[in-house]
Amino acid sequence: MSEAEFLRDFEKFSALVTADAIADALPDGDADRTGALQYFETARHEARATCAWLARSGLSLHGRILEVGAGVGFVTAFLRSQGLDCIGIEPAEDGFPTTRALQKALQFVAGDFASPPISRRADELSLDEHGAFDLIFSVNVLEHMQPL
Repeated sequence: MSEAEFLRDFEKFSALVTADAIADALPDGDADRTGALQYFETARHEARATCAWLARSGLSLHGRILEVGAGVGFVTAFLRSQGLDCIGIEPAEDGFPTTRALQKALQFVAGDFASPPISRRADELSLDEHGAFDLIFSVNVLEHMQPL
C-alpha cells in the first residue's frame, strides 16, 4: 500500500471518530470536557503524523505489532481497522488524567478496532498469552522518561 493510500485510509478512519461522538462517550463526571476534547484533537494530529511516519519508514506492517506509548490509542485503533494485529501499551497515570477516559471513549466510538483495551504496563503482557511481536514502535515517548 502506498503512503498516499495509507494516509487516505487514516483520514477515513479519523473522520468516523468525531469530536461530538467522543464528547458523548466521555463520562458525565468529566468536568473538563473542553480540555479532554482538545487533548483528543492533539492525539488525532499526532496519530496522523505517526501514520505518515509509518507509511514513509519502509517498515513492514505485518504480523504482530506493539505500540509503546499509545496515548489514547488512535494509531493502535487505526492499525487494527486495517486488519493488523496491533496492541498498545500506555503507562500514563497522574500526568495525563484524561487519557483513560479518552481511551474508553475511543473504544466506544471505534468499537472492535479499539479493543482490546490498551495495557498500562509491559509486564501485563506475557509471551504465552500475547505472543511475540514482529514490530515494536514508539513515538512521543522518550520525553516522558525519567532520568536515571
